[in-house]
Parts: sequence; C-alpha cells; structure tokens
Amino acid sequence: MASEHDACALVAIARKDARPTRAVLELVLHGMASLAHRSGVVDGEGDGAGVLTDIPRALWAHELDLAGRDETAVELERFAVGHFFHADPADVATIVAILAGRGIETLLVRAETTDEAALGPRERTTGATVVSLSRHTAVYKLRGSGHQLASYFADLGDPRFATSAAFGHNRYATNTTTSFTRVQPFPVFAHNGEINTISRLREEARALGLPLSRDGSDSQDVDAAIRALVIRHGLTAVESIELLFPPIVNEMKRMTAELQDAYVQGRAAIGPLAQGPAGILVRVGDTCVFGVDALGLRPLWHVETEEEHVFASERGFVPLESYITDPVPLGPGERVALRRDRGWRLLDQGAVRERFLAARRLRGVSLSGLRSHLTCGGPAEPIGAAKRWEIGTPPDEMDDVSVRRERQFAALGFEPDDLKMAAFMIETGNEPIGSLGYDGPLAALAPRANLADHLHETVAVVTNPAIDREREIEHFSTRVLLGPRPAPHAHDSRRWIELATPLLLGGHPAWTGLRSDDFRTLARQKGTWLLDDVVARFAADGKIAPVFLEADRDWEEHPRDALARLGAAAARGVRAGAQLVVIRDHGVMGEGRAWLDPHLVIAAAHRALVAQPSLRRDCALVVSAGSIRNLHDVMVALALGADAVNPYLLLEYAIATADPDALGNLIEALRKGIEKVMSTLGIHELRGYGRQLSAVGVAPEVARFAGLETFCATDEVGLGWERIAEEGFARASMLRERRDARLEPAFRIWPRAWKSALAVANGEAPYATYAEKLRELETLHPVSLRHLLDFVRPGAASPPPAEPPSTATSAGEHAGPFYISSMSFGSQGETAYRAYAEAMARLDLLCINGEGGELPDLIGRYPRNRGQQIASGRFGVSALLANSSNYLEIKIGQGAKPGEGGHLPARKVSKKVALARNAQPGIDLISPSNNHDIYSIEDLAQVVHELKTVNPRARVSVKVPVVPDIGVIAVGIAKAGADIVTLSGYDGGTGAARQHA
Repeated sequence: MASEHDACALVAIARKDARPTRAVLELVLHGMASLAHRSGVVDGEGDGAGVLTDIPRALWAHELDLAGRDETAVELERFAVGHFFHADPADVATIVAILAGRGIETLLVRAETTDEAALGPRERTTGATVVSLSRHTAVYKLRGSGHQLASYFADLGDPRFATSAAFGHNRYATNTTTSFTRVQPFPVFAHNGEINTISRLREEARALGLPLSRDGSDSQDVDAAIRALVIRHGLTAVESIELLFPPIVNEMKRMTAELQDAYVQGRAAIGPLAQGPAGILVRVGDTCVFGVDALGLRPLWHVETEEEHVFASERGFVPLESYITDPVPLGPGERVALRRDRGWRLLDQGAVRERFLAARRLRGVSLSGLRSHLTCGGPAEPIGAAKRWEIGTPPDEMDDVSVRRERQFAALGFEPDDLKMAAFMIETGNEPIGSLGYDGPLAALAPRANLADHLHETVAVVTNPAIDREREIEHFSTRVLLGPRPAPHAHDSRRWIELATPLLLGGHPAWTGLRSDDFRTLARQKGTWLLDDVVARFAADGKIAPVFLEADRDWEEHPRDALARLGAAAARGVRAGAQLVVIRDHGVMGEGRAWLDPHLVIAAAHRALVAQPSLRRDCALVVSAGSIRNLHDVMVALALGADAVNPYLLLEYAIATADPDALGNLIEALRKGIEKVMSTLGIHELRGYGRQLSAVGVAPEVARFAGLETFCATDEVGLGWERIAEEGFARASMLRERRDARLEPAFRIWPRAWKSALAVANGEAPYATYAEKLRELETLHPVSLRHLLDFVRPGAASPPPAEPPSTATSAGEHAGPFYISSMSFGSQGETAYRAYAEAMARLDLLCINGEGGELPDLIGRYPRNRGQQIASGRFGVSALLANSSNYLEIKIGQGAKPGEGGHLPARKVSKKVALARNAQPGIDLISPSNNHDIYSIEDLAQVVHELKTVNPRARVSVKVPVVPDIGVIAVGIAKAGADIVTLSGYDGGTGAARQHA
C-alpha cells in the first residue's frame, strides 16, 4: 500500500574515537531491548527490528581468508558489502550477474548466515530483497523483535563483529501492515514517526527523476530520495537533509543574510515536503545526521558519555553515572551531525547550517539577494503594458450585474449556505462557529453537485495527529511558489514568485466593470499578487506567452476527450517555454459550449505535466473560476494541483457589499481556514498539501483520471463521464439564459422528521407513525449510504438454516446492540442529558458522556451503562470521574468534525455547565484539535495504561473518524492496549466547531 506509515523507537551510538568495538553493538541492542515498549507485537511476534552498522571489516577479513581470498581487500576504498534476502537459491546467480553487469566483482558469497529457528512462523521473509549495498555500512534486520537479532544473524553473534557507530530501530506498525520490506533501518535512513506529506514528496521526487521504492512506505521513499540526491545529483548528506527538511520561514528570518539566501533557494528547489511528526537518523558514508520535525512532536535525546555520543527516543538505558553533561532533547526542527574525521566529531545546528551554506556555494548555486522572497506582495505598479485577457461582452447584450451574478451562483453550484458562510467571513474575517453534523444528502445522492462536493479530507488519525494551530501558529505557513523551480544541484537563474497566501486578487471579467488595479494595495498588504500581474510577469519571463485553458468544451465533445486535449495543450505549451498555465471559465458563455468543472481541468493539466519529468517544476498552474464557492473548493483546487486560486465570483460577492473591509476580511478568513484545514491533516506548511482526499460516489474511471481513491461507486453508478457531460451542458445553458435564477437549498432530512418524533415522545402518536414517516423520507430522499442498504433475504427455494436463528439480542454485557454516542452536558440541555442516561440504564444499554465532565449527583450513578469521555480539553476529567464508570473513551477525533476540537460558546457556559467542566461561567471553552499528550502510538499506549491504572476495571475505547484503511489503523490502536475501537461517522455530532469542518 502506497500510503503506509510507521511509528517506532530509535537508538544511535557512535564512539568519539571512531574505533570499532563490539561494545557499540551490544549497547545499541541493549537500548533496543529497553525501548521494547516502543515496538509493536502481534501474538508474541514483533513488527520488526534492525541495526545499521559499519561494515564489520575484521569479520569479513576472516571470511575472505577462510575462502582463500585476499583478506586485505577489506581495507580498499572500493570494498563493499551487500546484504540480500532471497527465497530461491537461483537468486544468488542472478544477483551476482547483475553486479557484474555494473562492473562489480564479487569476491565472496556467504550463505547460511541466518538461523530460521530464531524466528516465529510469520516472521520469515519471502522474495528477493536488497537490504543494503554500501562501501561503508551494513544493515541487519528482521520481522521480529530486537532480542532475536543476535541469534538470527550469525554475524551479530560473532565475537569478531565490531563497529564504531550503529543505529538501532524497533518498529511499531500502526497505519501499515507488518512486513519485512518495511522494517528499518533502510540503507541510509531510519525514523520514528510519519511523513504526512509523502504524496507531495513522491510527486516532487519523480519530477526530479529520483527513483523511489515499489509500493514503499513513507520512510522507504524518504530513504530512496536521500540516496538519489546523494548518488545521482552529487549532494552531500547535509545538503540532502536540509533540502528535504528545511527550517520554517519564521526561523529563517532570524538567520544571517547569507543563510537566508541559501535556505530560500533550498526551499524553492525542493521545499517543506517531508512534514509530519518524526525523529530521524541518517547515515551517508562518514556523516550521520540526527533531527526532529519542525514542531518537535517526536522525541530524540542526545546523551554524551566519556566515550560515546548517544541519540535515542529515550535516554534511560544509558547509566546515569556515565553522563558527562546533562542529556539534551533536540528542539523543534533542530538537526545536528557527527562527522568521522579522526573520530566521530559532533556538529551542532549552527555548524550543520554553515556546512550547508558552504556546500551550496561550492556547487555554484545562485544565492545572492534571494532573501527578498521572504517578503511577499505584488508590484506597486502594473508590469509592462498589461492588457486585459478577459473575454468581453458586447454592450447591447449586457444585463444587470447583480442579476447575472445570481445566475452564475445558481449555475455554478452555489447553495444558500455558501453565501451565508461567505457573508459571515466578509463581516468578521473569521469562519462561522456552529453545531455540526450533516443531515443533507451525500453529493452522489444530491440532484446536482460539483466534483468537490464528492470529495472528503483524509484526516490525520492517532499517530499523525492534528496540530493545534493556535498553539503552533508560528510554524504555520500558507506560502506558495509560482513559476519555474530552481534545480537543487546546479546554478539556475530563472525567477519565481512567492505568495504569502495562494489566493490571487483581480481576474474579474470585463462585464463586471471592476478594475483589478483597484485591489493592488490590498494584494500587497496580504502578501499576494493580482492575477493580471502574474500573467504579465510570466509573459515577460517565458520563452512563449502563458497558456490559457478554458474550462469548457464543444457540446459534442466527450468530457474525457476535452480534458485530454486541455492537458496536452498545457504540456505542449510548457515544453515550448511557457512558465504559466491559467485555467479559467470565461469561454463557456459562448454558444455551443458546455461547462467543464475547473477542478477536473486542474487535475487534467497537472496530470499531463507530471507525466513528463520536470515539466511540472517548470511552470505555475493557476485557476481562475467562478465555481470556487468556499474554503473546501479552494482546498480541493490546491490538492488537485493548482499552485494558486482566483475565486473571482466569491471576491465579487465581497466587493458588492461596498464595505471597504469586506474583501480583506474574506481573504483573511480563507487564509485562516486554509491553516485550519492543514492542521487537521497534521501539516503546517501549505506546500506539502497534496491529494489527501478521498471520494464517495465518483466513478472509478473518473477517480483514476483525477488521481483519487473512491468508494461506493462503479463506472455505471456514480459521478461518471455521462453525468458530467449532462451537467456541463445544463449549466452552460443556465449561464446563457436571460432569466432570473434561484439558489436551491439542500434537502435536509431531520427538519421533516422531528415533528413525527416529537408526537411519539409526547404520547400523541404510536411509534409506527414515526417509523413510517422516516421510511418514506429515506426511500424518496436518501441522504446517506445506509438508506440504500438492506438485508438480503433468502428466497423460497433457499434451504432452511441448519440451526434455527438465535433470538438473543444481547451485545457484550448489555441487553442489546444499541449505543448512544458521546454527547456532553453543555452541547445539550440538562433535561435531555439526564433523560437519556436514565433511559439507557433502565434498558440496560450503553451510552457515553461527551467531553464535558459530569454533574456531581450523576458521578458513579450508572457505572455499567454510562461511559465517560477523555478528550483534548480534559474538561471535568479527574480520578473520581475515571473511577465512576466501567467504560472510558479516549476521543482522538469525531467524524462530524474530523481533526477539529470543540468550541462551547460563552453563552452556553452556565453555572451548572461550568461546575461539571471545572471551569468559570460565561467563558468560551475550547478543546484543542488534538490531545497534547498523544502525538504517537506510544503516547496513546501510555494514556491507555494510565487510565487502566486509575481504574483497573475500566474497558478503554478509542474513538476515531472513519478514513481509508481504518481497519489497519484499528489494529494499531488495539496493539496500544485499547479494548474497543469506536468508529465515528460523518453525520452525527452536537458539538460546535468551524462550520467548514
């Protein structure tokens, strides 16, 4: 699976004198054993363990001597050792032949160097695998536990084995399956954590021509990228790591001018595409690099003894008496190195950065003055003789601008809620806050929907947690690059533009009467550009003019053919020297044209450009479209490949209010929203944001074209090409019609059902009345997948069951399989809050209290039937609360607002609510987006352990939103000690958060 991630334990030890000894290996193995709690185990078998060491030259000299070969060969610079796992003996000859074909002489092949008896039945590997092949290092790893390494590998048990430095790694497979190929260390890299932006990094690596692993995990592909940068492009280890894991912009602003220039160029050459919680160990030849992620979410300690430097996830395995200084945790984004130069010498972060600068200068990379990019904002005056590129409308065909705008809203898929949300942002500069839970139809069940409506974020879960934007605001950046990207390994003088936000102003059609130049000052204030200026800049810089792609087609042209035509035009133009591709939707007003969803055109252009190495790095891809209705549409455009977005119709809606602050407020609200969306995905810099989306109801063929994963659809049923064609023609016709249009609100099911439910609750009608009403609504207006599902009943010809069906309705220790999900006091009134707790006790069913503490008289009243929730705000949580129930739920996320925390407005915080939550009345109560003590699977295991220590009889549940591969994630949660995994769907939820969530 290409989306797999790991969380693990790290140990690295290097002797200061660089003298190879066996003691280094033994200390690393001891450290791995001490950190065994940071490894995963299933049925007594570990997820994986390994060590990376020097080539054991004394051992190899002995083996060469026994084989009658020259033992002094081990001292030659070109002497290398390869470790290969294979199942077929014939593979050996194949491996030797491949090496010979590369001009490599094989001196000795050693077999029978492992003991299969040391492994469990599932720990044996199959297939041929290259573990390591190097002139400096060797990797020994297995699918099992660290204590098995020395008994499985004959080398590691040999007293002649000696190394001056070694890495150790215990694997904890959480968002991935357990397999040998994913066991670390890899040839140069080991890490504890997850690379949340791996899709963008992979895309960039392919554009640079860097070979990646086949179906590898995130860490495998980072390893492959490092090796390729060093081997193919000749970069140093320090350069490679600083390019892949660059410092944040706010830190760069505190550097010297020369370092600023170097890192601006480095971020443009590759950039922050390896984001996520991770501690890293890297060894390339005689250089080792150690670091932690930009937010410091994974621990890595440096311990110095008289003889060694030790880097590890935890420091306790090193005896206290051997410390010569206090242990130091590496800070957020910090990287230090060891360089073998008559001993392993420590380079602190300042020395590492100076080496990076020196290497870039030596390479001849253009650096002078690049720090000017740290300040964003377009030109104060128009560039050259900039001309309008919009399609004008003859005066005799013009109608009232506001009427035409309403017609555009209706034709392009706006709903009243979109305008209501936009109006709030225009007025306040913030997104609206409200109770969540969606009872409208999924896009595939709606009468009309845009592509973006079918797409949902694949949010961070458990081991790659959401980030608390408010606490980590310094790290967040919506900065993007437009134009050609400099080469990472050579001089490249082409210019690029940096924007502080991916939102471009201007771009208004001529018939609106709006002058883009009127918004120039605001664009500069917001750190962005006018679209007209972007076009003019790249028209001057490119060999040919920018490429314009109209998001429309001839009404007889198949949408798939039109998209292929547009993608080919983009690639052809960039290959000829264009540095900008603009997707716009003005041409659809022409007769005989049919609308194409601009999001599909973005996907088509991006797909065509990335299919040819380097083309995507040679240009900017910008979209100017009226159908970008809200924050979600902006994020989908960026995810599908756009570098910047010009939502001109949404901007016009703000401008039409005549409020001088309206447009600025809208831009600010969207910018904040972009940061919040990134935070839910465990990302802090927008440039790492990629296709972290999944579709529901998009036909597989369309999803493949857009590079998306889809669920619950076939090519015959779902958003397929035929429906896209029909929609495109209908929308284009609506845009050209000379009549008023009306926005249609989405169908909502509960406003039509609540009166029937209330009648039953009041005893005014039997339950059958409500059941019939609900069945009618779900049949005529299905809004969710469950309304389309039914039981398959055996026909009359079916054989009778071997045993009569059981009539038992019990579930676990309760009377039935019914469960009321967590709702807190404060999100609902006291009457309902007390009523459902009492009802579930009388029915002997289970309900869960939400994150709101408990009223004093209810604590401990229903231990069997009322669970208690522990969530990110920890409101009301205490040992007393934890002991009041047999069920404790850790909330990682909620399906109705995944990756979000909670927000109880001050007006709802009454004296009783404040009493339950241990808070003050009349104050907003905010739960952060993540638990600040759970940043890894190891942290989750610790919290589970603590809860069971406080309340030994408690069964602990972990609540997570449903995302792709949730089954594998649930296995990781179970390994952490959870008794129950609660899967949360999208349409529940009473808690408040950003409406976009």
